Amino acid sequence: MKSHTPLPTPPTPSQAPSPLFTPATEPNTATAPNANPAKAKAPASLTTSPRIRFRAPKAPDAQHIHQLIKACPPLDLNSCYAYLLQTTHHAHTCVIAEHEDTLIGYVSGYRLPHSAQTLFIWQVAVHPRWRGHNLGGRMINEVLKRSHCHDIRSIETTVSPDNLASENLFRKLAGQHGAECNTEQFFGNELFSDASHEPEHLFRISPLHLHARFGNQHPSTERSGTHSQALRQAHGPVNEAI
Repeated sequence: MKSHTPLPTPPTPSQAPSPLFTPATEPNTATAPNANPAKAKAPASLTTSPRIRFRAPKAPDAQHIHQLIKACPPLDLNSCYAYLLQTTHHAHTCVIAEHEDTLIGYVSGYRLPHSAQTLFIWQVAVHPRWRGHNLGGRMINEVLKRSHCHDIRSIETTVSPDNLASENLFRKLAGQHGAECNTEQFFGNELFSDASHEPEHLFRISPLHLHARFGNQHPSTERSGTHSQALRQAHGPVNEAI
């Protein structure tokens, strides 16, 4: 595996990303194999950008994912060990996006132990320079395209009340799949060690029919814009963070 270069300095307050996974302005970011985030310049338009490669993460990506999340407040920063577990135990339900050997996006997820047909999305991160290019939702769909995920019937995640960007991301994702998006209270703020932490509401997207939707498709390298254009034709404008 090629070596990774460190992430760039986090964006200034005026550029700082919005809440939790930051959808509408693109979920947060990362830097991977031979990645040089400082060079991770997003194209002027989706249709003119070079290829974006999606793949399952590997253990050597963990430290760079950790740096990415650290550079994307207000995402909760987990230990590097946690990201090592994600990239090994749960690699089949996680995905990274690369552009010219630079890791520009990351989604972590896992199947619920008590409900194997439910995929829980933990974090969505997109490099600040790549937000607004629908990368967050495309990464989630890349996980759903994997043949071993075609039995998944629902997606769950948690969103804080004022995180409209993340809410829009998952509501749009539900619309793309012709599914319902229902919400309920989940973790109250009294459960967090940080008293200022907002409560988390559970979002549930179901039912999903992935074999019918992706049965003949396989995760692969795609030219930026191709997938989002198809979604726009089928479902209208796609949320920028999806």
